[in-house]
Amino acid sequence: MKIKLNDSLSRLGDSFGMSTSNTLKTFKQSVVQIEHYLKTLIYWPEKSKIKQLLPIAFRARYNNVQSIIDCLEIQVEKPSDPVKQAITWSEYKKCSTLKYLISSTFDRSINFISKGYGGRISDSLLIEDSGYLEIVPVGCGVMADRGFKDIAKLLHERNCKLIRSPSESSAGKSTKAEVLETKRIVSLHIHIERLFVGFEV
Repeated sequence: MKIKLNDSLSRLGDSFGMSTSNTLKTFKQSVVQIEHYLKTLIYWPEKSKIKQLLPIAFRARYNNVQSIIDCLEIQVEKPSDPVKQAITWSEYKKCSTLKYLISSTFDRSINFISKGYGGRISDSLLIEDSGYLEIVPVGCGVMADRGFKDIAKLLHERNCKLIRSPSESSAGKSTKAEVLETKRIVSLHIHIERLFVGFEV
């Protein structure tokens, strides 16, 4: 209930007939046990399995994509330490956050979650430091939004292709074909954004 609904500890304590301090203690102990089991659900499926479950919308143009990536930012209490304030400050959210890189397949199975980083870190630096590039299969396609424009070279070193909206790559006015391609990619990239519902602030 705490993880899913982010209910206050005092309300949870009232619901279960416990003090707030006991509720916090129980929650901390439970999170460790939950993490042990839930992390086994995060794995990279075989390429054949991903293709087998690929939605029809992806099969014509994006059948080599094994990963849709995005960053999740979660607001945290402003640290008292000025250095930590600077590290966690997010220009995008205008508050202190922790940022996570998340990768999923098209059926919304999560196949990678990074550790938490301060909100100040760029998406490109996060992906380089997180270990994602060590596990992404050689030769696959990776779909991302505009924040990841600087990772094409990193992916190219693993013979992987970065798939982004053409309008995010071109400097001039987008052509009709680029606009259509952008709409297709945005409509497909939303698969991973739906995972964040209830977590982002």
